[in-house]
Amino acid sequence: MGFSGFPKLTEANGNSSLPPYLRIAPDGGIHLGVPSSEMGQGTHTTLAMLVAEELEVEMEQIQHIETLHHPDFKNGYLKTLAPKFNFQTTGGSSSIQAWHKPFRELGATARELLRTAAAQKWNVPELDCRAKNGKIELSGTGKSLDYGELASSASRLTLPINAVLKSPEEFRLLGKPIPRWDTLAKVNGSAVFGTDVDLPGMLYGTVKHCPVCGDK
Repeated sequence: MGFSGFPKLTEANGNSSLPPYLRIAPDGGIHLGVPSSEMGQGTHTTLAMLVAEELEVEMEQIQHIETLHHPDFKNGYLKTLAPKFNFQTTGGSSSIQAWHKPFRELGATARELLRTAAAQKWNVPELDCRAKNGKIELSGTGKSLDYGELASSASRLTLPINAVLKSPEEFRLLGKPIPRWDTLAKVNGSAVFGTDVDLPGMLYGTVKHCPVCGDK
């Protein structure tokens, strides 16, 4: 998707996808790719909240989230502090400061694409189409279409410019106590951190300290 924060993304090719960061499956399940690693700090939960808020879905509808490497995922916040940090990285409590607006824009842009697709399908004005709980509803009729039904046609539309973000008074999720997704894995030991990685033939390096204090 080509909007502020993701300047080089290519448009979708009609395969129910807004690549490479947001994919809506035919069953309505949402798959989200994010730029920051989850290291027990809750980043995945928060980035998902930002998208879910604007996309008008519940957190449970985001079925899969993973960290992706992509050249468009440079950490712009750290770059403002030190130009040499113009690369994708997780650290310095920077993930949300760097990505809160782009990920809200991601959700809002997808929402507007889905509204447009529904309006075209029903041949009605877009103002009559409302996003709610993973569906587009047609005002005053009781009709609705799941996001999964609209994703393919929505992905072929021209991206809207400056999709309107919700005001804080409209927030359903942001600012609310949402259970963190990383808690269970940390408690039961299934979370995989860097020190847990064990690859075939992997070599290990360490510092061999001088046995005499003060020597070189």
